[in-house]
Amino acid sequence: MTPKFRLTVISAAIASTLLAPTVNAQNSTKEEKQTNEKDIEIIEVTGFKGSLRKAINSKRFSDGIVDSIHAEDVGKSTDQNIADALSRVTGVTVQEEDGEGTRISVRGAGAALNQISLNGVAITSGLNGSDGTGSSDQSVDLSSFSSDILASIDVVKTPSADHDEGSLGANVILRTVKPLNLSKDRRSVEVQGRYNGYSDEFDRKLSASVSHKMLDNSVGLILTISDETQNTRRDQLGGRWDDEIGLIEAGRARDAKTGEVIESDTWALARTNSNMSLNLNERNRRTANLGLQYRPYDSTDIQLDVSHTQQEIKTDWMNISARGDMPWRQYNSSELRHRSSRRLVDR
Repeated sequence: MTPKFRLTVISAAIASTLLAPTVNAQNSTKEEKQTNEKDIEIIEVTGFKGSLRKAINSKRFSDGIVDSIHAEDVGKSTDQNIADALSRVTGVTVQEEDGEGTRISVRGAGAALNQISLNGVAITSGLNGSDGTGSSDQSVDLSSFSSDILASIDVVKTPSADHDEGSLGANVILRTVKPLNLSKDRRSVEVQGRYNGYSDEFDRKLSASVSHKMLDNSVGLILTISDETQNTRRDQLGGRWDDEIGLIEAGRARDAKTGEVIESDTWALARTNSNMSLNLNERNRRTANLGLQYRPYDSTDIQLDVSHTQQEIKTDWMNISARGDMPWRQYNSSELRHRSSRRLVDR
């Protein structure tokens, strides 16, 4: 015999009473959760401290030995070019020319043994040298690129399968600024003026950065341009000494301390020639970088980067040398040389 239960008014009232608190409790829990999510305060560290934190985290969570530099902000780097920015990394030695960094060597390896890429594209090599004596090798002249276009630099000192081959020194990964990664649109203009007392010339640096996001922050555009000049002067005084000691007759030499003429024959090591040189060099660097980024979904990121840099180097070298007449070496001559060169590097 199967029992049958009939719903009565009393049983319906009891059931509604037991279920009502559960429904109210569930609704209350959802409302409290939504309220708590709205009340959450997000604190984002930016500026110089934020860049240091990013660099520390990049090194901490990397599987290999990596040193990183993150730009404090667009157009706020204190370095003039990429080589100067890399001088902050441990183990990186910068080769300088006219007081400005040009090429780098990592952990003692030559400048031609590094793999350097910009946004995943390997940077080609160029001429190495100055004063019209340039030669082609695999090293990259990083002075052609302004540091204003950079967002981060990674120096990978241990090889791994996910990096490009061809490096015995380090893999240097350069990345430009992505517009959609910026918290808000940027408008930055920088004007610098410098005076070099040795060359008696004024130098300048003009740079500007503009970024804009549109279409619900799915499309971004950034443009960075810079124009910089640098004038340097270098004076040098040198010479060569004879490789053997000779006899100087009486009355043909002076005491270096007192300046008096030596009245007796003297054995001495004499200077064979003296030379003076003057270098007047000028650098003009122009850089332009355009970045377009499209991110329709969180898992899809499309970016187009166009970079152009041009550096013009003018060198003016003058040298005068004189050779003396020593009793044991019969020569007496002077020579005046002058050489000018101009080098234009386009990338």
